[in-house]
Amino acid sequence: MADGRRCCNEAKHLARMTAPTRRRVALPVRSGPQAEAHRQLGPVTPCNAVDSPVGNQRTRQQLGWDPLGPTLDEDLNGPE
Repeated sequence: MADGRRCCNEAKHLARMTAPTRRRVALPVRSGPQAEAHRQLGPVTPCNAVDSPVGNQRTRQQLGWDPLGPTLDEDLNGPE
């Protein structure tokens, strides 16, 4: 985005990042046994299970990255 807005660096949890997509495509969210999740999601299952926050600070520092544009929430939620 060329309007010069700075992207925020607030760490996000996976559940929060995927919520807009789940709402748009009406995907149900439910708990279940990890073995079943592994059958459906494969090797990403452990990442989804811990729902760790993810931020971009380390990437910004190591690569000198200074993104411009919408925040993650703005980008994911888009125009309603």
